[in-house]
Amino acid sequence: GGGGIAIGGNSNFPDRYNYKIINSELSKNELIDDGFQAGGTAIIVASNTNVDIINCTIGDNESDIFICAALYLGDNDIDCNLVNSIIYGNTPRSILLREPYQDNLPPVNLNIRNSLVEGGVDDILDLGNNNINWLDGNLDENPEWSYDDSFPYSLTSSSPCINTGTLDLPDGIELPEFDLAGYPRIYGNTIDMGAYEFQGEQSIEYDIVETCQINKISNYPNPFNPTTIISFNLLSDSDVSVEVYNVKGQKVKTLLNEKMTAGQHKVIWNGLNEKNKPVSSGVYLYKVRAGNQESVKRMILLK
Repeated sequence: GGGGIAIGGNSNFPDRYNYKIINSELSKNELIDDGFQAGGTAIIVASNTNVDIINCTIGDNESDIFICAALYLGDNDIDCNLVNSIIYGNTPRSILLREPYQDNLPPVNLNIRNSLVEGGVDDILDLGNNNINWLDGNLDENPEWSYDDSFPYSLTSSSPCINTGTLDLPDGIELPEFDLAGYPRIYGNTIDMGAYEFQGEQSIEYDIVETCQINKISNYPNPFNPTTIISFNLLSDSDVSVEVYNVKGQKVKTLLNEKMTAGQHKVIWNGLNEKNKPVSSGVYLYKVRAGNQESVKRMILLK
């Protein structure tokens, strides 16, 4: 057995369990055969359970046993709502509904809406007499993840998951203000599928120049609250500036603007703007410029 998340009870206890998994990423988990031969890799849901899985990204999980790698529902009396979520790239299969341990037990009810599930409804394995409701707005195609260094499961501009979610959510669901990367949770016409909201093209360009005057640019910690240290290595004496921008390209704070000597340097941002007022949680960009070279990187303030 095993899994990224294991929730629920069992048939021997009358208590009913209620869970909400919202705005989460479960990726690259691996389940190794331990002889138990039952289970899933990313999410395991046991009996007597209500679970809402909302705006989650479940990708590239693997299992070397025969069951499934993304969502395992077993053994009975489970109500699962999968909404605005992406399940893709999981091996050997994405979703399994198990047979009940005993006859005459309530089935598993799986409701899928406005979600991308690789293989579609035909690839969902039902080992019992369970209910699979494939509702409106579902997709079966490549989600077009970015696979960049910072947030590999964020969406590219060509993703079919952009603006294809729904705000008609199960009762009691409250969406967070930000997605998993710290961007606004709703951007554009409506919410996107998955844990990451596409924000359009960034207004700050990432310039590449041939003459290298600066390298080893990073900030730590990242995410941070409220202070982070931006470090860089200057290869020769140069005029240097370090500026912080929001995701709209508006300058938030100038941290440094002076002539500096070659070597390793650090500058601290304490989460304040030019008026020394605290900024809100979210994604910010810091631009480090040395001479005619500049580099822009992302950082996340989480309060």
